[in-house]
Amino acid sequence: MNKKLVVFIVVLTVGLLFGGYTFFSSRSSRVSGLKVASLPNASIFLDEKLIGKTPYEDKQPPGEYVLKLIADDPSVVSWQGKVILYPSLMTYIKRELGGSELTSAGEILTLERLTGPEAQIAVISYPDASTVIIDGQEKGSTPYIAREILTGEHDVAVTSPGFAQRSVRVQATSGYKLTANFQLALVGSPPVVASESAIPNKI
Repeated sequence: MNKKLVVFIVVLTVGLLFGGYTFFSSRSSRVSGLKVASLPNASIFLDEKLIGKTPYEDKQPPGEYVLKLIADDPSVVSWQGKVILYPSLMTYIKRELGGSELTSAGEILTLERLTGPEAQIAVISYPDASTVIIDGQEKGSTPYIAREILTGEHDVAVTSPGFAQRSVRVQATSGYKLTANFQLALVGSPPVVASESAIPNKI
């Protein structure tokens, strides 16, 4: 075979492979993962657009949205909040809807890429100034950030006088900050199922 033809075929093949990689990488960077769970089940609206019902897991364009949950049970209140969907990363939302906002609870877990190699866990809550407990040890009050935490799974809990404690198991990943945003319900609220392990990750 002519050497020029061989070189041309090799260059063309490499070009196609690189082009395909760039195409699929760019496509991946234009989507985010979204997982939503609720008790009771609820319809999910993203910027007023109905996208499905809980339990839900799918991909959405990255960006900042207002997410709203309207429960099938009319005796419980709806919920809405701002969420940020980061490219190629999963955002996890769990809500336990009660008869009022004060008897409702839940968490939003968001993964965000950092510029450095460290792993971080940030914790915010309602009510503010709640006690943060990581792996059984008190660390401080919300808002709180654990910098350069060991990678791997960690149990994160938040407690405040007069409110029911909430906890969740998360994954700390090198080069990423995981933000856990808790809402606590008043003590004496109807019992709910314990929070499941929630490990948002790359998609």
